[in-house]
Amino acid sequence: MVPVGVGFIGAGDVAYLHKLALLQIRTAKVVAVFDMDEPKSKNLASDLGARVCRSADELVNLPEIQVVYVLTPEPAHHENVMRSLRAGKHTFVEKPISFSREPILEWIELRKQKSCLCVPGHNYIHAPALRSMKKLIVSGQLGEIQKLWILFRCPFPARSGTGFPVPCGRS
Repeated sequence: MVPVGVGFIGAGDVAYLHKLALLQIRTAKVVAVFDMDEPKSKNLASDLGARVCRSADELVNLPEIQVVYVLTPEPAHHENVMRSLRAGKHTFVEKPISFSREPILEWIELRKQKSCLCVPGHNYIHAPALRSMKKLIVSGQLGEIQKLWILFRCPFPARSGTGFPVPCGRS
């Protein structure tokens, strides 16, 4: 089986967490990396045996890439998500995905036109503590919720570590 080709736009700290997760999936392979900071691209790409791209446009237009991870700071998300979706790539967007609704609505429309997935990186929705809280809220046991503030803290592995991190809330 040929692995699904993944490209990373952004090679900062969060890219290393996604790298660790993808290394556990035999059917996925990071094949290209682009970051505006070329040394970051080279470091991450060398860890993965991936290609270093000179631009985000180059990355999204590689035929061996089916999925693009947008791992940039939030102000660059819209441009990169649109670039990826226009190229017909399934797109993962790291959180926070956007601070306004309008870009998200554009992504939804374009992903429909291109028949692509556009997935936000809200991974904590699967944490047992948050699932339990949702059940309490939906059941009405807590009454009418007026305001909710959640602080979810979990340690991240050192970048140089060799072990796979245990996701927050799981053992």
